[in-house]
Parts: sequence; C-alpha cells; structure tokens
Amino acid sequence: MAGYGHLHSVRSRYELQFCPVIRALRVATHLHNAAAGKESAVLRITTCTNSEATRLIVEGKLAGACVGELAKCWRETASTKSPGSILVDLSSVTFVDAAGKQLLAGMHEQGIRFVASGLLAKCLIEEIKSSGAQK
Repeated sequence: MAGYGHLHSVRSRYELQFCPVIRALRVATHLHNAAAGKESAVLRITTCTNSEATRLIVEGKLAGACVGELAKCWRETASTKSPGSILVDLSSVTFVDAAGKQLLAGMHEQGIRFVASGLLAKCLIEEIKSSGAQK
C-alpha cells in the first residue's frame, strides 16, 4: 500500500526570497505489510526555483515506490527547465536501492547535476559519475 501527500507550507522570509517557488512533497510508502513489522520508506522532495536554477532537495530513503515519485518530480521539472539548470541535492539521503541508483544514473546521463555534503551521498555521486564515464 502506498500513500502520497503534498505538503505546502509557509517558508521563512529568507527561503521565500531565494526560492520563489517552493513545493514540498512528502511521500510515505509501505514497502512491506505492516503486519510483518517492516519499516516503511519515507522520502521528501522539496523543489526550490530561482532565476539561476531549480534545486530538488531529496531527503530520506530513495527506495521502492519513492523512486517513481522522484522520477515524476524530475520529469515535471525537466519539462519546463533545461537539464543544466536542474540541481539535485542528495545531502540528506539515507539509503538508495538499486532502482534509485538506476534513476540517478539516468538523470546524470541527461545532464542533471548533483550536490552532496554527506559521505553516503558523495560516494553515490562518485559511483554514478564513474559508471557513466566507463560507458
């Protein structure tokens, strides 16, 4: 069972100044039956748009149905912006499954840029870039 929700919230004056259009999506997906006692994946995607670039800030686990939600968000953004102006921030990603890696690799091939501050995300970006260079 998967549930998707959209969260629109009021942002601080600083965020409104630098991100005129902010859309936060909260996606919660149950990967396994709750009766089995398995954890669910939670992904949050925040879109910030300014005159220079559109930033997709990804937080949480990029796994299961959440991968499709990021793909949907990316395609919606790419339909109105050039790939070079889209920046994906993976600093707060805590887990990425094989489908998530495949999506990120495809995004990279299309010209999407990635940024990260955490070790996991930096290693993931290096892996994607090196696998793209080998092709």
